[in-house]
This record gives sequence, C-alpha cells and structure tokens, in this order.
Amino acid sequence: MARTTQTTRRIDQEVVDALQAALIAGVQAAEAWNRAQRHLTETTLLTPLHDDLVEDAEKTYQRMYETRSLISQRLRAEREGKS
Repeated sequence: MARTTQTTRRIDQEVVDALQAALIAGVQAAEAWNRAQRHLTETTLLTPLHDDLVEDAEKTYQRMYETRSLISQRLRAEREGKS
C-alpha cells in the first residue's frame, strides 16, 4: 500500500516524538547513573574491594553518553528531513 503524504508526515512526526522521548529519558538515566557512580565512589573511600564497580560504572556512563549523542544526531537529522 502506497503511503500518502499525510501518512508519511504522521510517521515522521511519530519518529521525531519517539527520538525526543528517548533523548529525554537518556538524559534522566545519565543523571541517575551519575548519582549511582557517586555512591560507588563513596565505597572506594571505605574499602578497595569494589574499585572494579567504579570502573565498570564509568564505562557504562561513557556508553550512555555516546548513545545519547547518536540519538541527538538522528533527532536533528529527522527534524531537518535528512534521514
């Protein structure tokens, strides 16, 4: 079934809305993860037994940042009609 212009616009808007929601959720998740990292860092002041968790948490945060960047790029492209 061929898409109409109206259907295409609706789908495009739904994609933009979903990417926007994902970006907002990603920012909120990163903020929460940053709080978790601070708590883990507190444990390293008490004992070195959990240093590996701090390292893993940092890697996770970096990956979250990279993914948020990609979402932001895609969102920008969708808004500009370049996807």
